[in-house]
Amino acid sequence: MCAETVTPRELGPEPPLTFFKELLGWFDKYSRLKRFMATRRAIRDGQILVDLSSEDLRRLDLMGPLRFNVYESTLAGVPSLLITACVGVLFPLEPKAVPFVDAQSDFARAFLIEVSKVTPSVFRTISPFVPPVILLWSSFVMGWASLESFDSNSTTRRRSRNGFLYIDGAYGLLAQTLLATAIGLALIDSEHGWGPVLFDDWWRELLIVLIGVLFLTGFVLQNYLVLVKYPRLQFQLNGYEKFGAPESRYYWAVWVFNPISVSL
Repeated sequence: MCAETVTPRELGPEPPLTFFKELLGWFDKYSRLKRFMATRRAIRDGQILVDLSSEDLRRLDLMGPLRFNVYESTLAGVPSLLITACVGVLFPLEPKAVPFVDAQSDFARAFLIEVSKVTPSVFRTISPFVPPVILLWSSFVMGWASLESFDSNSTTRRRSRNGFLYIDGAYGLLAQTLLATAIGLALIDSEHGWGPVLFDDWWRELLIVLIGVLFLTGFVLQNYLVLVKYPRLQFQLNGYEKFGAPESRYYWAVWVFNPISVSL
């Protein structure tokens, strides 16, 4: 029997082009993280980035408001994804049986089997990003609510919205990370059904306490940000004095139009 033919490309180390592409990919990731940290530092130092043009931001190597907030939302979900990945490797789950109806076709049965395999992982991947993404969408409401009606026009609303995106991205990372991690751990515990079968009782109790502490801490911190810190910074950004700010408009919008941003 003839030996299998091996082409020269399959021999030896990886091609140099592949190596440099991967290396540049890591540099690009580091560059984006560096830009995020520089933008976050500038906002927390009191710099008004909403008045800078795209060219100015590019020249200063800083992020625009939407990109900055989306990147912060992504970072908030990273710890939960890492924990989920590690648990998935150490404690893999057996695929659950899918109930079928006798009249189903072979195609429908195969389709449902594949859906049942990927649905838990998809849901587990998406769920940690729910709190930060909701807060991202809330920027449109909160930007509008941070302006008096006589000051509200397309230009000022866009500026106020971008300001909220910057403020939320600069100050909300810790709270949103805690919430996302708590949700991720709760889903892991629910899927695995951890208890005496896998761990002793005190391990399960410790995990429940950890989930509760993470969620409660993130909940309290997020409420403080949305109800105290964010409006103060937003009103300053929009040029309002302490007693001239549209506080009733802001809190009315929080509780009526955007209550989920407070509950999370």
